[in-house]
Amino acid sequence: MKIKNIEPYVISHELDTPFYFSQWQYNTRKICLVKITLEDGTYGWGEGYGPAGVIKAGIEFFKPFIVGKKAIENEVLWQEMYRRSMDYARSGSLQAALSAIDVALWDIKGKLLNKSVSVLLGGLKNPTIQPYATGLYFTRVDDLEKVLISEAKLYKSQGFKAIKMKVGLSIKEDVKYVAAIRKAIGDDIKLMIDANHAYSYQEAIELCRKVEKYNISLV
Repeated sequence: MKIKNIEPYVISHELDTPFYFSQWQYNTRKICLVKITLEDGTYGWGEGYGPAGVIKAGIEFFKPFIVGKKAIENEVLWQEMYRRSMDYARSGSLQAALSAIDVALWDIKGKLLNKSVSVLLGGLKNPTIQPYATGLYFTRVDDLEKVLISEAKLYKSQGFKAIKMKVGLSIKEDVKYVAAIRKAIGDDIKLMIDANHAYSYQEAIELCRKVEKYNISLV
């Protein structure tokens, strides 16, 4: 079955409450999705991580190279797209656009063969996984510590056994908030931190040493 159409969509939503992390603030959430439709109406969805408008442009760049091709031959199509872009886009947003198309093609392949994508990729290794709550972003409030603690306690009440929080404001502030969150959730929940590129190597080592006693997890 051949590919009839490839349609990228930029989805945008303005947030009621902006949030930020160590680098910058977000007032809007935006993402690029892609829908691939076959001749018989079968379709699959993919998602591209990165600047939505750039991902959309990347999808439109790849589109003419694979429309009309057999969707089930997704590995052949991946190689076609990669070769078309390898001289100038071996990483970055154009690869993210390729990935979005690839995800949609796997979605289609699973539907055509009536198999889960996990089976098509080689098999289901872990029938169950342990999810973690990722959040605890920063907001511009009078008492950020109180807000973070409230959110962390919500995750605990929902049954999460692991939480990832944001750091990166400053080493002093980070240690303060990590200590507060660990005290709020207790020692039976894994706690991870994410600085989002805020620190140099030396600064990251310093932060790690100062929060080590709060039992920071890798996963």
